[in-house]
Amino acid sequence: MVSLSGQQVLRMRMAAQGLGARGAGDVAAAVTGCAGIQAQDLLSSRLAVRARMRHMTEAQVARACDQERSVVRTWLMRGTLHMVAAADVRWLVRLLGPTIAARFQRRRAQLGLDPALCERLLQKLPGVLAGRSLSRREVVADLAQAGVRFDPAGQAAAHAMVFAAAAGVICRGPDREVEGEPTYVLLKEWLARVKERRPLEPEVELARRYFAGFGPAAVEDFAAWSGFGLPAARAACSPLGLVTVDCDGRRLLLAGVGEEGAGWRLLPKFDTYLVGYRDRTLLRDAATSQAVYAGGWIHPAVVHDGRLVGSWRLRRQYGASAVTIRVQLSFGVPGDEEALEAEASDVGRFLGIETRLELRRG
Repeated sequence: MVSLSGQQVLRMRMAAQGLGARGAGDVAAAVTGCAGIQAQDLLSSRLAVRARMRHMTEAQVARACDQERSVVRTWLMRGTLHMVAAADVRWLVRLLGPTIAARFQRRRAQLGLDPALCERLLQKLPGVLAGRSLSRREVVADLAQAGVRFDPAGQAAAHAMVFAAAAGVICRGPDREVEGEPTYVLLKEWLARVKERRPLEPEVELARRYFAGFGPAAVEDFAAWSGFGLPAARAACSPLGLVTVDCDGRRLLLAGVGEEGAGWRLLPKFDTYLVGYRDRTLLRDAATSQAVYAGGWIHPAVVHDGRLVGSWRLRRQYGASAVTIRVQLSFGVPGDEEALEAEASDVGRFLGIETRLELRRG
């Protein structure tokens, strides 16, 4: 069995995620290469694409979502909103949707969304959304007129939308231009011109993509990321012929010969690299853990050669001509100011704003 150091593993993971030598393809290729991008925060999902691609702009990512429809946002792994290639949406929903629906069944019941109401919801949504995109508030109002009523002010509306997405009826549509409000569309209509991928063994294909995008990693990491139980995760990995490597006594799996990535990256909050592993021991130390994984939130992170070394944030000051990117490095981390300046400038280029780096240590 091949032995790898922790640093080798981190650099391989960085390369697998597309965070080393950034690609020059399209948005769909970027999100497929890293096995999907978390998308519960709109700007963060776009910045996650930037971290993995050269020469991309925020406007291009928005166009891929809202106009070209080459990528789609819906609830997938762990019941979390993700951005994935449009060609992959249907088979992923068929694979993961039943688990998502079952996961939130108790909460739906607490909110008054009983099975009979949920069935009526799925029956009425095609008529409500036919040929248009509506905000959640608008969907709830039109459903009420159609005889499907639930509390519009609480969590019931959100859970109703997730349930309908898990059933393959709806997905997220274009965000409203003025207020940035998310909308919902019929999945069948939105993807009418998209050729669907149909892997013969969907669970095996999901495992293949995970280890291609996150390896070296453990089966337990894949189970946590996908939402599979451990037996199902092991069964999905079994046909892949993954290479087993040792890292300080821990058995990790690798898809083929892993390349190594290096360099500095400013990752947004909830970046898939930050949430893709159950065991994050290699990824972080106590200082960065406190800065990035705090209060049930995953904050923007500074990554160097695959390891978390600090946090960062955009700081807008009233009347200033530039936006400050404040980088806070952990104590003892030798910051390459020139490389960080280039990375901060690329964030500004992507967003179409002027940026200024403010570097702090300790």
